[in-house]
Amino acid sequence: ASAYHLRVYHACTRAALTSTYHTQIDRFTMRVLSVIVSALGVATAAAATASIQTESACPMVDGDTYVFADMHDGDQKQVAIEGDIMTITPYGNDETWTTSAHYCSKMCTASIDFNVEGKPSPPPCNLTATVYELTNPSATGMAAIGYTDPSGTITDDPTFPLNYWIMISV
Repeated sequence: ASAYHLRVYHACTRAALTSTYHTQIDRFTMRVLSVIVSALGVATAAAATASIQTESACPMVDGDTYVFADMHDGDQKQVAIEGDIMTITPYGNDETWTTSAHYCSKMCTASIDFNVEGKPSPPPCNLTATVYELTNPSATGMAAIGYTDPSGTITDDPTFPLNYWIMISV
């Protein structure tokens, strides 16, 4: 099985984080890894490792546009970063909706409102999108976007992964 590494980018250093936040990050990172390992077909989560980095660069930056496979909806989405705006549009189908949000390049996050005209079955609240970098020693890195509900509307645990999008093309 291939060994994948999941890097979560944070604007602050681990030393500055509280131990409670450490525990939440570590639990969340392992959940993220489990979902991604399943999506990539890697046999077991034990074959993969997760590490939290203190790098300030995000895997998606100004000028990037990627296509992602949406694990929940079973379709594709195009995500573009222009300045500090993340724009999401459907890809490879006849849907025409668009949503945009402020993209924090220090935390690699955006609060996404999918309740837009034309979007079928939007979630009942804004979701936090966090951009991750997936790497494999024998391949070029790729991005993934994880979605969580910080409001507690869908789940009580704000770190619980609701959906993942895996990059499929540049």
